[in-house]
Amino acid sequence: TEIERSPNGADGWAAIGQTATNGTSFYSDGSAQANTTYFYRVRAKNASGASAYSNVANAEVGNLNVRSFDINISLYNNPTIAERNKYEEIMRFFSDAIYEGSNGAHRLGKVTFYTNGAFADRADIVWHAGQGTASARPAIGRSGAHINLYDIASSVNLLTNDPVQNSTLLLHEWGHYAYNLSHSPGSGMLIPGIGFQQPGWLEFSTARDHQAGSEQDQNYGASHWDVLARPQDQDPRPGQVLGVDRPYYPELALVKPPATERFTAELPAGQAAARSALQFTWAANAPTRTRVRAQAASANALAPAEITVEEATIIRQVVVETASSNVAPNELLAIQAALIDIVEGSLVGDSIGIISYDGEAHVVQPLTVVNSDAQIDSIIANIEAMTVGNSQSAPGAALEAAFEGITADGVPTDTLRAIYLIGSGTHNTGVHPMSLLPDLQAATLPVYTIGYGADVAGVALLKTLAQQSAAAYRSADAGLNSLSEAVTEIEFASLPYSGLDLLSGADFIEKEAAVEVPFVVDSRIDQLDIELGYDGNQNALFALAIAPDGSEVRFDEGNLCEDYSTQNPGDPNQDFALGTSCYTTILNPLVGRWTLRFQQANNMYVDYFVTGFPKDAQQALPAYVSVVNADHVSNEIAYPKPMIVNASMGTGRLVAGATVNGTIAGDDGSFQSFSLHDDGVSPDALADDGNYAALVDAAVNGGYLISAVFDNDAGTAYFTNKAHTDADDSTQTMLGENVQRIAETVVYVVNAPARRSTDPNAPGPGAQAPQSITILQANNSPVAGRIDGADDSDLYEVTVPDDQTGDFIVRVDSLAFGMDPYIIARSAPGNDGASWEREAFLQTDPTSNAYLAMTLSVQPGEKVLIEVKHFDPTATRGAYQISTGSRLSSDPPGFNLVKSSSLQIYYFPYVGR
Repeated sequence: TEIERSPNGADGWAAIGQTATNGTSFYSDGSAQANTTYFYRVRAKNASGASAYSNVANAEVGNLNVRSFDINISLYNNPTIAERNKYEEIMRFFSDAIYEGSNGAHRLGKVTFYTNGAFADRADIVWHAGQGTASARPAIGRSGAHINLYDIASSVNLLTNDPVQNSTLLLHEWGHYAYNLSHSPGSGMLIPGIGFQQPGWLEFSTARDHQAGSEQDQNYGASHWDVLARPQDQDPRPGQVLGVDRPYYPELALVKPPATERFTAELPAGQAAARSALQFTWAANAPTRTRVRAQAASANALAPAEITVEEATIIRQVVVETASSNVAPNELLAIQAALIDIVEGSLVGDSIGIISYDGEAHVVQPLTVVNSDAQIDSIIANIEAMTVGNSQSAPGAALEAAFEGITADGVPTDTLRAIYLIGSGTHNTGVHPMSLLPDLQAATLPVYTIGYGADVAGVALLKTLAQQSAAAYRSADAGLNSLSEAVTEIEFASLPYSGLDLLSGADFIEKEAAVEVPFVVDSRIDQLDIELGYDGNQNALFALAIAPDGSEVRFDEGNLCEDYSTQNPGDPNQDFALGTSCYTTILNPLVGRWTLRFQQANNMYVDYFVTGFPKDAQQALPAYVSVVNADHVSNEIAYPKPMIVNASMGTGRLVAGATVNGTIAGDDGSFQSFSLHDDGVSPDALADDGNYAALVDAAVNGGYLISAVFDNDAGTAYFTNKAHTDADDSTQTMLGENVQRIAETVVYVVNAPARRSTDPNAPGPGAQAPQSITILQANNSPVAGRIDGADDSDLYEVTVPDDQTGDFIVRVDSLAFGMDPYIIARSAPGNDGASWEREAFLQTDPTSNAYLAMTLSVQPGEKVLIEVKHFDPTATRGAYQISTGSRLSSDPPGFNLVKSSSLQIYYFPYVGR
């Protein structure tokens, strides 16, 4: 599908991009300017020609020139009022520095401080005790990425030093963290303090200062501002796919200084604008570790009146759709089950409200602090009383009610607040949800959305709400399991979670057989929470947790289990609640290897989860896993892209030398095991830096649960700073004990084709159906391609721009799954002049960083057909991306392919693993 834009809707139409074929897609206009109205139309194109244009749609772009970054800071201590004032003053000048460095395009927004190490696993800035080197782990939004600061950072006492000078240091690290820029000698910013007068020391380099051979030049081939102002499409390309992601902010292109100038000055005149969005929040009420359901087994159970709304640690309003046009009775059961899971997992001090909607909003549960079993039971009763409503859908009215409840008098603003919206995204009555965005943004209230039965328009609405409110979107269209997974993902993204996942799994226990599952507790942990779930009543399972010294915790003693198997046994609305749930807390657990032991009278499945809580949150060694090339808002990845899975462990320093194994389980029942490596071989970008990577193949639409399991059974793990820019990595400290961690994420594959048929005469990928042609843009925008069967090939067409000058390049890069590209370029039918054809192939290896690039002598307006194959016709898979356009800095020297038959063979060195 080709997208065109016009300034007036009548003429001046120009193609600005395209979306993937054979699937639902979304396009973001990254070149739109602020305060401008644009007109858009689309049409489909294939080998047979183009469809008629769609209706024209128009949109006015608001004032998007200034982007405010909301950041979280984890402090190692609980500072006094006077010390808090110092931290806030540092952030004021930090916002000034960002504003100056970005030429007025960026600044800070809401700054939330967490004390005593809280939120260290997901903070943008982790502030450590003592002294150390300020460093950054790129890139913003990536799991585990953050800036490391110290009271005395890089020999500068941040709490007593001139905050203006501090801002230089902070902006330096921000350049790495938020923009993924590299060091560039000669600039006033990333090598600060070279003598430029203020505010010149807060600037990024321009072409005037750029030095060949610098780290910035080696990584990007251009100055800081040349990189900031261009899309990622114009960056150098890797031969083999890599898990590296550079953020791009289109608004920076509007403020790029002229190449002949060193900088433009925004300060001091712009200081008020630099600080105009700044807000400070001190998360005063730290979340507890105690689940309400676990209080009954504790002698220190809190009375319901001990925590009020004003003291709530977490405040959530959950909005769910019940419109009959979008929610069937069985789907309502799944929604109710997801809500009950949220309530059952409440910590002491959580506050929750629930609003349902059909054609109007209905308060299911007023905003309530959860303190007792009785309150949980009451909320669950209200959830179970929900019914399918009328056919109208008013998400805006429900969102408005949620906003009014969470911003009411007496509800604190200095704690974590969030709104969850579960529904189809359909809006056909009442206030439009998008009209509430200004109020949501002003209150810094994120709206996390979960699409359930959503159509194309509904998905677009839900994604936009999440993106524009600095939240996330997840799909839940594969039934109860996917809804539960989506809720779990949203809970993790929105809430502070100090727990460390040590064990997570399910086992089938045969009748009268015993199963033992080991796990490791390390010296950083001072509390264990163990949770079990199984079918049947409480007596159906005999379960033990066995400590390293042989002592036992029995789940059939004390008040550790809740039996749901006899509650309303004949009520179909209670089917989701059948079974038994057990939960216990163990304080100061012994260090070493523990064992869960199960035995039961009948065949059944047992789910088990073990969570450890750390003594020191900043030394906890949390584990992370993410698919780095998935969409940051929706966690979707569009086939045919391969999944690049990245995992790490640690906050200040990362752990290298560990063993990391992964699994991926699909909604379709598929299951794969894989290993993650930190060896500098694709897709891992840098060896021994504590970032472990793997390529994973998933070719069926749906959700996939990805798990990464870390251990130090071999005793080879050590701490390293290698992943952090500017950090001193001269010493490596052995971890010194066995550690076990698990990290999980859910990713969603979209746009995958139907499964390949084993019948060679059946239509579908690789069969005898007519082959489609994908239209390429001649602007270096990459399109992902996939060889998904023997003797498969992909066809593309590109039109050379009328203003094309210089070399015209066809490149195939970012190779994966053993892809060895073989490309054929030829003149398209209907071109003027003689027909021509060129062939080229690349003999490479998964450790080579070479890619295939052809330089074509073509005329403006000429159409070129390109066929991509695997060099080995028997190969059944391979992934790549293809792009066309002007030469990039990484393109190999041109072999000018004049219009005569030719074959080019490229040889590159082999490096064995």
